[in-house]
Amino acid sequence: MPLPPDQAAGVRQRQSARLVELQGTPPGGTYRAQLPEDKESRPAGHLLHQRNHRGPQDGRALPEQLRTGFCGQRKTLSTFPITTLCCVPTIFRLLVQEDLTRYQFQSLRHCLTGGEALNPGVREKWKRQTGVELYEGYGQSETVVICANPKGMKIKSGSMGKAVPPYDVQIVDDEGNVLPPGEEGNVAIRIRPTRPFCFFNCYLDNPEKTAASEQGDFYITGDRARMDKDGYFWFMGRNDDVINSSSYRIGPVEVESALAEHPAVLESAVVSSPDPIRGEVVKAFIVLTPDYSSHDPEALTRELQEHVKRVTAPYKYPRKNCQRRFLERSKGVNCEVRSGGNEVQPQEGPVDL
Repeated sequence: MPLPPDQAAGVRQRQSARLVELQGTPPGGTYRAQLPEDKESRPAGHLLHQRNHRGPQDGRALPEQLRTGFCGQRKTLSTFPITTLCCVPTIFRLLVQEDLTRYQFQSLRHCLTGGEALNPGVREKWKRQTGVELYEGYGQSETVVICANPKGMKIKSGSMGKAVPPYDVQIVDDEGNVLPPGEEGNVAIRIRPTRPFCFFNCYLDNPEKTAASEQGDFYITGDRARMDKDGYFWFMGRNDDVINSSSYRIGPVEVESALAEHPAVLESAVVSSPDPIRGEVVKAFIVLTPDYSSHDPEALTRELQEHVKRVTAPYKYPRKNCQRRFLERSKGVNCEVRSGGNEVQPQEGPVDL
């Protein structure tokens, strides 16, 4: 049956959208931007989606390849009439390492990100250098987007926004009880008495997992966060990622965000590491910016530890730290400082990003 004219127009409009996609290439390779040959058929705007860059064999990104890739992305944004840029925060973190004011992104109107927590400093640098706001959203495969910062809403740096219709998103404890604003708990979606119409039905052929994901009237996402008095959600980390150190619960995302504010840190990942006294301690893997690649490892480790103490709390600093240089060549010095702060183990070898 043919669609009504207004619906048919909508379908045609969606079909006319174009996706400009930069595909990962080996070092020295080129990038392809697929656009209609007929200029008259080109839409007014394009969406640029960045795929992950992969190494040639083992799937790990190489420094030279990253530089080649992001140079290509900046040129693509300057050359083509791309109005919307959608990337994970890692891409934006790498892009703002250089002065973007040298580029003219004349068509760029809307930038959005998700998939991991967005550091406030990255958002501020991106907006300052490009003049375009960066909007963060949060969701899962089971739910699609459940929290977002839509246009027109005040953005709080570091927050993944407010709940979006039709979802009733709450922070609950392990028994499914709604927690008051400010308290950390499980990110949950109300599914009873009415299940959201766009929500997934179940985990296929896995009724046990489906049952385990529900607590009381809520579906439990497996992520932890807090909600402030204004209804903004603040991501803390996955349930199974939270570090329990001497009975203190530490969210890796908070420590990663603190590290990202230091000029020495290009990228970081915080994980739990076993400890015979505290049970677990914070361990940070850090990729250094080029300006700090020749700094003394011990001194820089102490500086980063003190920085995290000041920004977060004294008990949250990384007691184990692995620094990795970001050099022109894919060769540098890896060093690991273990708890106690005195044992440094330098090792020549390739930089593994």
